[in-house]
Amino acid sequence: MPFHPACFDIFTRLSKQRFGKIDIHGLISWRNISFGSSSKVPFSMDPNVQRANRTNWQHHSGSEYLAANPIYIPGLTSILEVASKVGGSFSLRNSAFEPLPPRKAQERRNTEDEDSFLRFPQEIREHIVDYLSSSEIAALRLGSRAFHHLPIALWYKLLRREMPWLWEVHSSHIPSFWTALEVLDWKREAKEREKFYEDRTRRRNIIIDELPEALEAWEQDQPRFDGLDAKGMAEKEAQSVGWVLQREGTNWYELYKGVQKAALKGLRNRKRIWWDVEKVVQTISRLREEGTIID
Repeated sequence: MPFHPACFDIFTRLSKQRFGKIDIHGLISWRNISFGSSSKVPFSMDPNVQRANRTNWQHHSGSEYLAANPIYIPGLTSILEVASKVGGSFSLRNSAFEPLPPRKAQERRNTEDEDSFLRFPQEIREHIVDYLSSSEIAALRLGSRAFHHLPIALWYKLLRREMPWLWEVHSSHIPSFWTALEVLDWKREAKEREKFYEDRTRRRNIIIDELPEALEAWEQDQPRFDGLDAKGMAEKEAQSVGWVLQREGTNWYELYKGVQKAALKGLRNRKRIWWDVEKVVQTISRLREEGTIID
């Protein structure tokens, strides 16, 4: 079945997580079951996709991110690099926030009797926030000074839980070269290769006609095609994004903040595709458990 290379790459990631393999049979079976002649199940839950998906694709202002590349994302590398630049005294136990100014610190000491959370040990406070989302933690920090200092390690957990599609946090999977291959480069290489061998054939015919005894030596001396290598360029590009951040050497709070602030269109589209494909993988798993899909 037709499948965009970037979308299929995301499927391979989720399939390996769920099944330990790339479940091609499950994918094709899901397609045949879910999209029969009478089925009208929407593939994507994204409202912008459903709004645009008509007989002819309808383009709407604000939905341009649907065309953004979800793997090779301009601006993402710089965010990852900033989060990776930590000093020698860096520790995941360090607070993600600056110390309170003296006046605020004094106010905190004056309100200790009013804030019950201040009586809890730091370990209990951290255990509490482990159950909260990032927005709930932000609200809690506004309501209680006991949560002013929280360890950077907390945001590693939040990233894994709230942004599983930010795979640079946890996966070193290298995408297929197909995800980076440009069609125009592929066509250009094909034309260059065709011209190279046409010229070579023309010269070879001249040698055969005018100096046949030199043909063998001439053929041994001919260079190989050295034009554009579209596949090699794509493989190099794919290798460039196949790396994972070091857990102990990354400021996860800065990464979380950087991703949220940048609002990159490529990440927005990656998030959309990730959740849609995850529903596909979940459905495959359910159909296997029911016995509808059998290898």
